[in-house]
Formats: sequence, structure tokens, C-alpha cells
Amino acid sequence: MASIRCFVVVILTILVAGPALADLSGEYEVVAMRRSSEVESTPDIETDFFGKTAFFGEHLEWIDGTKCDAWSWKDTTEYTTSLEDPNLSDVIIDRLEPSVIPDYISARRISLHCDNSERTVAMLVEIDQRVLVTSTASGALNVILQKPLTSGQISRLQSMLRQRGIYDGDFTGIIDDATRNAIARYADQRGAHYIFKDVVITENLLDGLGVLSGH
Repeated sequence: MASIRCFVVVILTILVAGPALADLSGEYEVVAMRRSSEVESTPDIETDFFGKTAFFGEHLEWIDGTKCDAWSWKDTTEYTTSLEDPNLSDVIIDRLEPSVIPDYISARRISLHCDNSERTVAMLVEIDQRVLVTSTASGALNVILQKPLTSGQISRLQSMLRQRGIYDGDFTGIIDDATRNAIARYADQRGAHYIFKDVVITENLLDGLGVLSGH
């Protein structure tokens, strides 16, 4: 009986604490590059990573072209990008309440490394299982990556946005300009400081629309 009670306590602790670090896997695409509100620097000479992809698998491919045959990550306290920046406000949208689902936000700060090198490939914040935030070398620009949605998820997203009266297009399964604008307006309703043209689609945003849970 004692062992059962212990097991229940562990499960409840996990549910209350929220998700652990996601298993970094698959492809992420850079969907936004935004000026940091807290760093005074000229980003004109920064590399444009928009549209670049990162791949996590048996090998690592990072957005700057770095490739690692073997790679690892570790927790870090050195990466201090502030998630309180208004220009990242769509990245940290809270879950809707009441909810039986733990808040998807992890906000765990990690560093990536090639196992055959002491050089740090990148430092980043894992927002949830599909969104990562890093920055350019000067810190002047925040770089946001996200996993692509499936066409089925996008169609459901479009359907739920139409139910809320902020999307009047077809259920195409493709994120076009009209869909992106509707998502940005919904994110604004959920607490984003701006209606971002390059809106980020977090798990909390999707869950609020019933896209993840299917209800």
C-alpha cells in the first residue's frame, strides 16, 4: 500500500510541475527573428537565419550550418535572454484556465555541444516541445524556431479559428497569410503584446484551441 501511495505522489508531482525537457528530435524551422528590447546593438550585420532549419537526430544540424555526428545538451545558467521581452510575448502565452492539462511552457535553458569539440554550438531556451528561442551572437536579435504542424493540425486550427470568428477561409491544411493573421489575432486575445506578422504557434496556444487534445 505504501508503494502505491508513493507512486501516486510521484505522478501528481509530475502533473503539477508540468513537462520535463522535451526530447529534442526532428526538424525545427526559424519562423521569426525579432529585435531584443533589452540589447542596444545594431543588428544590420547579423546573419539572417529566417527559413533556416535545425535537425535533431542521431546527428545534429544547426541553423548556422554546424553539423555534429554526435551531440549532447546540458542545462545552463549562462544564457540569460529575457522571456519578459514584449517582442517575445506570443512565445510565453499562458494556458487557459481552468485546464486539466499542465502548462506546456518549460522555459528550460540549455546549451548544445558537438561531442568531439568543446565549442558550444548554441544556447537556447526550450519553450515547449515545439518552440525554441536562441539569439544572434550580439544578442540584438532573438531567433525563434518551431516544429512544423501537420496538415491535419492546421486544418483543425483553421476550423477552431473560424468558430471564434477570426478566420473566414477554407480548411486548407496550409498556413497562408490569412491563417497566420488569424492566429496572430488569437494570440493577441490570449495576451501577446502585439499582432505579430510572424506569430509563433506554441503548445499553449494550440491547446487553447483544442488542437492538441482533439476536443
